[in-house]
This record gives sequence, C-alpha cells and structure tokens, in this order.
Amino acid sequence: SGAPRLAEAPTGASDADLVAQAHLVKLTSRPLPVTFAQLPGGNWVLDPCAAEEGLGASVSLCLVSGSWLIFHQGGGADANRFLSELMPVARTCVERLTIL
Repeated sequence: SGAPRLAEAPTGASDADLVAQAHLVKLTSRPLPVTFAQLPGGNWVLDPCAAEEGLGASVSLCLVSGSWLIFHQGGGADANRFLSELMPVARTCVERLTIL
C-alpha cells in the first residue's frame, strides 16, 4: 500500500542498504523513576541498592507531569504510611533526583 515498512538490516550492511525516515519527537514531560525500600527497623531508604531492596518492602514510583504513579509495590508495603510520609519526601527530592 506504499506505507513505509521497517525491516531489520543484517550486521555489516552498508549505509546504502539502510533506510530511515526522520521523525521529530518532542517530550512534554520527563518521567522520573524513584524507588524506596524498607530496611529492618522500619526505616526507608531512597534509591536503594539491590541488597537493600531485598530486605523488605519496596515501592517504585514514577513522576509524570507532576503526578506520582506507583508502578511496583512489593513485600507488604504499608500504603497509608507510604502515601502520608514517603510521597511528600519523594516530592522534596525531585530536584536532587533529576541530577542523578
């Protein structure tokens, strides 16, 4: 039907064999993923290492257009505590997290 098709080029193909159609993309929001993990004793850590995540509950969020979206909640995280205590902390850390 004349519509552009995408095809995988073999390794080592020459530039003449490659075809690309340019598209301009404008991002209206920069998603910012954040993870909290609960350590023994009830303390939470922001941006934990894998070992810390394995110790207890964990929650991963993504800030998109000013709203926090929860995309993973594991290990029995207390949703009420998380919403009342940790989401405000996450919002105060946005500037520092963006630098990471």
